[in-house]
Amino acid sequence: MFTRRFLNELRRRAVRRRVLYSAIDGLERGILYLTARTVDRVSSPTLIMQLAEIVMKLQEAMESGFRRHLKRFGPRRLVEIVKQAVEMGSESAVDWVTDRGFLQYLTFLDFNQQAGYRAA
Repeated sequence: MFTRRFLNELRRRAVRRRVLYSAIDGLERGILYLTARTVDRVSSPTLIMQLAEIVMKLQEAMESGFRRHLKRFGPRRLVEIVKQAVEMGSESAVDWVTDRGFLQYLTFLDFNQQAGYRAA
């Protein structure tokens, strides 16, 4: 599951994106460093749980602003638009819910608006 190579690559990406020191505290960084240096493959369930939390924090911090907006804003806005289209008589609008491109398009439109005009 967690190997030396994976942990070192995660640490490198976090340093490059400048989130290593802001996303996790010193103890968590120490766990990440020492595990990557001393263990080839993690087998301890306790250590796996700690590393999973650290990895989740780092991955969330490395996520782009657009992806965060896509998760928070996109689905809610998509459902609103589909409901309006169905109420207006478009039966094929139900298929829009599964269209990833349309979801990204709606998010992109809102993401690039000026701050005062943003819906979310």
